[in-house]
Amino acid sequence: MSIALSLEPERSEARPASSDVAHPHSDPADARIPALDGVRGVAILLVLFLHLAPFGHGLPAPTAFVDKVFLHAARTGWIGGNLFFVLSGFLINGILYDTKGSSHYFRQFYVRRVLRIFPLYYGILAVFLIILPALFPEHWVLRELKADAAWYWTYMYNWKVAATGYLPSSALGHFWSLAVEEQFYLLWPVVVFWLNTRQLLVACGVAIVTALIFRITLWTTGYVPLVNVWTPSAMDALAIGAFIAVMVRQPGGRAMMTRWARPLALVTALPIAALL
Repeated sequence: MSIALSLEPERSEARPASSDVAHPHSDPADARIPALDGVRGVAILLVLFLHLAPFGHGLPAPTAFVDKVFLHAARTGWIGGNLFFVLSGFLINGILYDTKGSSHYFRQFYVRRVLRIFPLYYGILAVFLIILPALFPEHWVLRELKADAAWYWTYMYNWKVAATGYLPSSALGHFWSLAVEEQFYLLWPVVVFWLNTRQLLVACGVAIVTALIFRITLWTTGYVPLVNVWTPSAMDALAIGAFIAVMVRQPGGRAMMTRWARPLALVTALPIAALL
């Protein structure tokens, strides 16, 4: 799991105009939530811990107890990547929800995403898939990347990983998370547009449960690479963020979410600790 380029702070630029949307909170729609910067920082540290920890890559398995503990701790860093998905679902679904019913709803969202993501994304691809291969045509990593260029250009690299696994070089391996995001947000604005608030909350719940069913099915049937990188099996974190974004915009929703946060954290901590 890696840090997605798109997960910088998002802000809503328009007030809600839909008749079925209630926004009782007094915070402006474009208000920045400083606490989310702290959550984002924790997610970054977890992802860096995962990728920079000295394990794997042909090294022998650790034998010392301390090394084993460090290895297991480092491998939990993938949670940071999922946390980024939750943040993205919260921030971007909040924008969609707040602008629902406004003029040019779809155009504003997609143009915003294109201008925000494409310049940096395709600029990096131009460097790794065009410029560097031209300068170093014999470099094995660059040859490997260029051979799979179509998967990167089309935001479909997660399907490549699902089919064949990560490339040995992994130079752009983290781009699978960007592919998941863009595929999800290609269709999610339509869901938000057509459903009322209650139906949207149900849709988020369905997406969460469906992703879990997909993961269990894929794991038990041996399609392990698909578990983490296939959009249908990875959309629950995005849907969780979307669910929270809608709930905190309902009358009493923020207080209810705050009230249930600690008990839910304690309940989920027990099976997570057992799994670890």
